[in-house]
This record gives sequence, C-alpha cells and structure tokens, in this order.
Amino acid sequence: MKNKRLISMILALAMIFTLSVSVFAEDPAADPNEFKATATVKIPDIEVTVPAAPALFINPMGFDVLIATGAAATAETEANLKTNNKIVSPVNIITNASPMKLDVNVIGSVTPAETNKALAIVTAPIAAEDTKNSVFIWANFGTPTGDDGEEVLASTAYATPAEDATTFPQLALTTKAPTKPVNVGTVAKGGDDPAKFAFQFLGDCNPNAKLDWNAGDSVEVKLVFSFKPNLTPDA
Repeated sequence: MKNKRLISMILALAMIFTLSVSVFAEDPAADPNEFKATATVKIPDIEVTVPAAPALFINPMGFDVLIATGAAATAETEANLKTNNKIVSPVNIITNASPMKLDVNVIGSVTPAETNKALAIVTAPIAAEDTKNSVFIWANFGTPTGDDGEEVLASTAYATPAEDATTFPQLALTTKAPTKPVNVGTVAKGGDDPAKFAFQFLGDCNPNAKLDWNAGDSVEVKLVFSFKPNLTPDA
C-alpha cells in the first residue's frame, strides 16, 4: 500500500513539474512577472521585372506595321498585330512575383534625339494647322488580356486627366519630366504564377509637316518606374 501511495505521489509531482512554467526576468531587479520582447520590422521582398527597352516607331505616313509580341505570329493573329498607328510599340509586360499587390508609379519624359532637335514634342494630339514635324507620345497602362501569350492592352483615345485624379491609366510624355511620380494603376499580387501589368506607347505625329520625315528622325523616351505595396484589402 505504501508503495502505491509513493508511486502516486511521484506521478503527481511529475505532472506538476511538467505543467509548471518558470518565468525568469532578464534583469534581477525587474518584475519577475514582466515579459519583454524585441519586435523587428518584417519587410517582404518586392520582386518585379520590368522589360528592356521596347521597340518604338514613329509612323507619320500610317503604313501597316507588324508589332512584335511574346507570341509567335500566326496567320490568325498576324492581322491583329498589324497597326497603322502613328506611334507604334508592342504591349510591354511588367511581372510581379511579390506576395502583395503593388501600386505602379511612373515618371516619364520624351526628348528629340541629339541629331533631331528640329522635331517638336507636343502634349496633345496634333492640331490641323500644325506644319511642324510634331510628335505626341503617351503611354497606356493596365492589366493585359489575351490568349496563347498574345498580350492585348485596350487602346483608347487620349483623355486629359481630371484635376483631382490620383490614378490615371494614361501618361502624356513631355520634354520636362515631372518631379513627382504619377500613379498609373495597381498590379495584383504574384507568387508562383507572377501577376502582369502592361504598358504601351501610343500617340500622334504630323503627316503634313513642311519638312519631309526621314529614317533618321527619332525621339528618346524614358519611363522610370517605382512600386509601393498596396495594403488595401481585395474586394
């Protein structure tokens, strides 16, 4: 009987020790019931890929131009890839592999190449009375659509943004870059299958310029992107 009581006491003590939690203060003078921890900021990596310099053409005569895309042109898609736009560029894809959605911000500018200072950069579609070698370029931004790798971005006529607009999916390029970036949209969060955000250059140029256009006429376009985590909950 004594052995059974002894075993029971030992088991009971073992349970007490097992279920007890000892609290030790970091400082002997501190309250023994006080808990202290150091919190550090956890910043996830932003993994964004911006494409290299895209093809960009001034097309004052409005000839059909075959736009290169990520998909191989087929008999079915080639007709859709041709355009007679005055400013021609493919749809350019930005990918986001980050674990959060990102606001896309841009600073953009356009300047005549050093050898083409006679070109005039304007900030609106070409006026009928304009006789200069004028060029208007704007960038269109948004989420691409398309099947079988053929990326398509909706092309609409340029519209002047409202004065109170904080996000605008079009950006008119000027010779003087703005001092603050413009928010042009949000790219969804990525992962194993990166999310896509696209931009495409569109615009106008003067087919009735007094001076003949030539193959050497060119402009230099620059877009500087920045990305910021968007913490608003998804709808």
